[in-house]
Amino acid sequence: MKCAIVTNMPVPYRNPVWSLLPRGENTVVFCARTEGNREWLVPPLDFSHVFLNENVSDLQDGYNFIHNNPDVWRVLNGIRPQVVVATGLNPTHIYSIAWAKLHGVPYVYMTDGTELSERHLSWKHRLLRRCMIRGASTGVAASLSGKRLLESYGLAPNRIFLSRLCADNSRFSPSPLSERPYDLMFCGRLHDHKLPYFFVETCAEVRRRRGSCRALVVGNGPERQGVLNALRDEQVDFIAPGFIQPDELPTWYPQARLLLFPTKLDAWGVVVNEAMASGTPVVTTSAAGAASDLVVDQLNGRVLPVDVSAWATACTELLENPLLWQKMSTQALRDVQPFNYANAARGLQLACDIAFSSKG
Repeated sequence: MKCAIVTNMPVPYRNPVWSLLPRGENTVVFCARTEGNREWLVPPLDFSHVFLNENVSDLQDGYNFIHNNPDVWRVLNGIRPQVVVATGLNPTHIYSIAWAKLHGVPYVYMTDGTELSERHLSWKHRLLRRCMIRGASTGVAASLSGKRLLESYGLAPNRIFLSRLCADNSRFSPSPLSERPYDLMFCGRLHDHKLPYFFVETCAEVRRRRGSCRALVVGNGPERQGVLNALRDEQVDFIAPGFIQPDELPTWYPQARLLLFPTKLDAWGVVVNEAMASGTPVVTTSAAGAASDLVVDQLNGRVLPVDVSAWATACTELLENPLLWQKMSTQALRDVQPFNYANAARGLQLACDIAFSSKG
C-alpha cells in the first residue's frame, strides 16, 4: 500500500513518527521547509519525502500560516498513492483531497485540532470541515478532544484513531528535587498566545508568598524583552538562555521543579511531554490539548483556570511539600511513557490500513 502524507513542514515531534512508518510505502509531502515563527534546526530526514514549491502566507496573528501549493497535484500524479493523508485544510490539503476523490483513492483526515481550537471558526469554515471530514475513510486525532472534534463533524467513532504528539522519552531523565535550582520554568515561544505575562504574575505571587522565586525562561519571541523586564520589576530571580534547540532541552527540564504551561490555546504542548519525561510536574490549563490526555489534575500535575492566585497556591503547595512533589514527579514520569513515537506511528498506520481495506 502506497501512502502520501501531505503536511505543512518538517517538525521535531512528527518527523520520528514518519520515520517509523513502513519503508518504501510512505512518502511525506511537505508544503514548506519551515514557517516564519520557527527556529528549529531539523536533522536530515531519513524517510521518503518531497518538498513542494513554497507558497506560504502568514496570518495577522503571527502564529498561523496558509499553504497554497498547486504543484501537489503533479507530485501526487508521480507518487500514485493508494491512500492520501491530509493533515489539515489548507488549500494544499484541499487539492490533495480533490486528487484523491478524482482518482477513487481513499483519504485520511489527520488533525492536531481540538474542540476548543475550532470554536472560533465561521460557519463557512465549519461547513467545509464537515464536508471534507465526513468524506474521509478514517480520521486521526492527536488527542481525545481531537477525537471528539472529528466525531462532531460526522466521522464515526470506530473510524477515528489516535496519533498523539510526543517526545523521545528515552532522551530525558529526572533529577532529585534538591538538585533543581529553579522553582518555575517557562518553555515556549514568548508570544501573547502563550500568556507569558501570566507566568510573570504567577512567579511574582509565589515570590511574595515564599520570599523568593527562581525562574527559568526558555524561548524567544516578540514578548521576550518585555517579559524579562517584568520579571526584573517584580524582583524575581531568573535566567533566560533564549531559544534552545530540541536536542539540548533534556539538560534544562531537570533543573526546574515545576513547568508552568499557561496558554490561550494549544493543540497539545509537547513541552508537557518533555517535562514529565524529566520528572517535572506540570501546571497547565484546560486550553492545552495535553491536559485532557496526559496531565491529570492532582495526580501527576495540576490543571487549573487561568487565575494567578490559584496557580500560585498550587505552585507553593508543591514547592513546600517535597513528598507531594515527589509523588507527582514519579507519577508524571510513569504516565508519559505510553506517549511515544511507536504508538503514534501505530495509530496512523492503522488508520491508513483500514482506509485502504475499505476501498470499493
